[in-house]
Amino acid sequence: GTSAASATFSNPSACVGSGVTFTNTGTTGTYSWNIGSPINVSGTTVNFSYTFLSAGVYSVTHTVTTAGCTNTVTKYISVTTCGSGPTVTASANSVCPGACATVSSTPVGGTAPYTYSWSASGGTSQNISPCPAGTTTYTVRVTDSGGNSATATVTVTVNPAVSATATPTNISCSGASTGSAAAAGSGGSSPYTYNWSGGLGSGFQVTGLSTGTYTVTLTDNKGCTSTSTTTITSPPPLSGQFTKGTSNCASCGCKEWVMITGAGGTGPYSYSWPDGYLNRYKSQLCPGAYLINLKDKNGCSVNLSLTAP
Repeated sequence: GTSAASATFSNPSACVGSGVTFTNTGTTGTYSWNIGSPINVSGTTVNFSYTFLSAGVYSVTHTVTTAGCTNTVTKYISVTTCGSGPTVTASANSVCPGACATVSSTPVGGTAPYTYSWSASGGTSQNISPCPAGTTTYTVRVTDSGGNSATATVTVTVNPAVSATATPTNISCSGASTGSAAAAGSGGSSPYTYNWSGGLGSGFQVTGLSTGTYTVTLTDNKGCTSTSTTTITSPPPLSGQFTKGTSNCASCGCKEWVMITGAGGTGPYSYSWPDGYLNRYKSQLCPGAYLINLKDKNGCSVNLSLTAP
């Protein structure tokens, strides 16, 4: 039967994003609620609450069963966007290759709290920190509690990569501090600045270096950096060794001979005797003390002391 059952309910207005409660005003019994397509949500409580997320007109069907009798009524509810929606702006910084950006959104107006949805990153917070491989555009959709939404788009620019190369000028003579290193940059955004390790300065070139390893950090106009390391070397110390002998020349007044063998430095070598003789081998050497100048290819020299015989 139907006379014992009455399915009536209040038909409130509804705003997008705000909860609404349908109140049973009919008889007591068992209850069934259904919000029709495209929502298709059901319930079995005395009263039924739901939050609509989109504006539109929706059917609400309420069924009451009392003492074996059932009564069903269907009403239509109009869900509207209440109040003005938000606006949103987005901002981002440019980044160097391999770095992460700071991308921010600022909603104004509408009804808080807001929800966020970012394209290209999938983020759902107000601000995101993507690490793009290349220049990328991001769009944020901000939705307020009333279901109103707004979008903003921002581009994260990935600056071109910068590269530093340090080139050494090695030490010519052992023990000297005559090495130097020069830095060159490519790519990125000029002008470049330089910073050498060990407090050596900020010029593109450093001089007066001893043997060792030196590192330069190059920074371009966008703040992107690159480092390069170079090593200053030096030849081993210049030295010489004597090989002595006695000739069997019967008519020679002085019979000693000497052969000089250069070592270290950078060959070939040249030799200079006190009497102007310019050979590594000298014969008919008379007894006495001699100072021979040994010089290498780079002009480094050392005096060798010889006592004959």
